[in-house]
Amino acid sequence: MKPIGRNVCPIHAGEMLREDFLPDYAITALSFAIALGVSRQTTNELLNERCAVTPVMAWSLSRLFGNTPKIW
Repeated sequence: MKPIGRNVCPIHAGEMLREDFLPDYAITALSFAIALGVSRQTTNELLNERCAVTPVMAWSLSRLFGNTPKIW
């Protein structure tokens, strides 16, 4: 039996950050890296969807944006 609904691919956290969060909060990639306490390379890899969000990064993102780590 096929599931009811659409079959869509999950959205990468980097895409959500790049398209929704950073523009809405007017945050640059550099200030994003500084706020998270990571290197620009780390944020660049995340924003370009070349790495996954680690549990530590999920906690940092949740503190920065005021949501839960589970979202990430």
